[in-house]
Amino acid sequence: MRTPGRPHRGETPAIERRAFLSLLGGTALVWPRTLEALSRNLQVGGGPDDESYWAFVRDQFLIPPDRIYLNNGTLGPSPAVVVDAVAEHARRVASTFPPGVDWDDLKSSVGSFLGAEPEGLVFPRNTTEAMSFVAQGLELEAGDEILTSDHEHIGGLCPWQLVSRRRGSKLRTFSLPVPPRSSEELLDVIEGAISRDTRVLSLSHVTFTTGARLPVEEVARSCRERGILFVVDGAHPPGMLALDLSSWQPDFYASSPHKWLLAPQGSGLLYLGAEWRTRLWPSLASGGWDDLELGAQRLNHLGTFDESRMAGLLAAVEFMNTLGMDRVEA
Repeated sequence: MRTPGRPHRGETPAIERRAFLSLLGGTALVWPRTLEALSRNLQVGGGPDDESYWAFVRDQFLIPPDRIYLNNGTLGPSPAVVVDAVAEHARRVASTFPPGVDWDDLKSSVGSFLGAEPEGLVFPRNTTEAMSFVAQGLELEAGDEILTSDHEHIGGLCPWQLVSRRRGSKLRTFSLPVPPRSSEELLDVIEGAISRDTRVLSLSHVTFTTGARLPVEEVARSCRERGILFVVDGAHPPGMLALDLSSWQPDFYASSPHKWLLAPQGSGLLYLGAEWRTRLWPSLASGGWDDLELGAQRLNHLGTFDESRMAGLLAAVEFMNTLGMDRVEA
């Protein structure tokens, strides 16, 4: 049965094919069949209130039409273009196509999307692993204070609990107001919780409990002035909010693109500020772990892993770029 106002697959809407292909042209050699399929079905035009446009976008997902999915905070549904990119890469590797990740291409694409320097990007499996990389890689000692809030997810909290128990560092938690009256109130509470022993401040960008958006830009500035490391659990914002990490420069930013960015499971990311690309100890050691000229790339040397998730992450970024974060955020 035809759904009113929603074109069927195969129908041709008013789409500027050249505009779309120019957006995704760089990926054609990676997954040509996926690109061809998406160019036939995804509309480039359309504003944030254009229902026909979002109906087209909805049609790019594998979710049955009689279901409404609302749990991106746990796992975002990957669109068909991402699923196909993963499958295409796996087929190529299985066909003895030489495996290998084009790190420069991947970092450039993801870095542009995040507003971050590509050289600072590392790709663990998720936020939990990224936060563990940071916690285990810092040289924290007994008496060093790690400060965090009472609204942190276990994936961002447990790495600090482990470090505290093993090394004798002090883990202290403060309470965030619920609901906060303003971002100024949040900033006052956060800054007021800092003590002279605080060495690390670890906070969520968007809390998983209430969805509160913390004033991370202002907190980053305050931490720099005080000589405190600022670690951000950014599990949710990529794909939800337009980001420009370079403008506020956190020391570390960990995320799970499998949520709002709609990337495959197992495609996490970690951004390291320039100072830490040669200072953070790797949690996993493989060839080049001690080659400081590699910078943050040392942390991408994880041995054999499923490279198809990187193809899926690249596809997810291009898919979101095609939609436009201005539309998504609106």
